Amino acid sequence: ALDDAHVRDASSDGLLFCPLVSVLKANGEGRVVVGVLEVIQRVVEAGRKRCDERGRNPCLMCLERHGMCDAVIGLQASGDGDVKRLANDLSLKFQFFRLHDSMSSSEGCTQAAAVSQLRLSLQECMNDAAVAAVLDAGILIALVRLLTSDTPSVAEDCAACIGLLGTQMKAAAAIAQALDDAHVRDASSDGLLF
Repeated sequence: ALDDAHVRDASSDGLLFCPLVSVLKANGEGRVVVGVLEVIQRVVEAGRKRCDERGRNPCLMCLERHGMCDAVIGLQASGDGDVKRLANDLSLKFQFFRLHDSMSSSEGCTQAAAVSQLRLSLQECMNDAAVAAVLDAGILIALVRLLTSDTPSVAEDCAACIGLLGTQMKAAAAIAQALDDAHVRDASSDGLLF
């Protein structure tokens, strides 16, 4: 099992990620690639415990900087079913990670486009992989924050996304926690969340 110290070390200097990404960029087939993808999946899952103040997974951020997204895209066409499945799951995580960054933009049109794309993506592929990708990307915190957006379409799309995610058991507890955390933060200020 990957513990917090391993994740902290891996995400802080990225030394672990460089050779792993290099193996994947070679577009190899077989058990080595499956093994590397499985290790990366576990690191990303463990990194969920170390999200920053915006809810972003530090391991996903570090992997993105090291070119993991490009490496995974090349593996999605693999003839090996396990490689393809793992590459698709990781690609979804990076897609949602990028949407999270756009949702965090100060520009309303960028936020609106990102939240709309997220809603469409969730409507098309609501499954365990999509829920894991949303949780790993830290999108729930952004969705809750944007519920109070001055742009009606943003607030409506955020509510729709939370509703879609709420149908999945794995996301329900995280949604409740994100809403509770937002309420606690808001209660410590003078404003109202809802």
